[in-house]
Amino acid sequence: MDGNLSKVCDIFDISDGLKSNLKRTLDIMLAGTVINIAGVFLLHFGVMSTILVNITSLVAGGVNTMIPQKKRVPEQTDAGPDYQKMADETDGTII
Repeated sequence: MDGNLSKVCDIFDISDGLKSNLKRTLDIMLAGTVINIAGVFLLHFGVMSTILVNITSLVAGGVNTMIPQKKRVPEQTDAGPDYQKMADETDGTII
């Protein structure tokens, strides 16, 4: 750390985003469970139907966990020497 608390607000923002993402994932998984239970008792779901609902719920939860990754902006990295700038500075002779 740099000796001050200037980054604490950023940590709280990340924490709030994580909390909302985890709650949404839990809601998705609980929705699949409720659909399965209601389907078994009311709609007479079989094994294949419940497996299909479970897989759909799993995929939806997985997609939900990738949403923050898509929102993150990639940082600029130093890719090494700037060859175009070097070429402009030389007179074009090859050593």
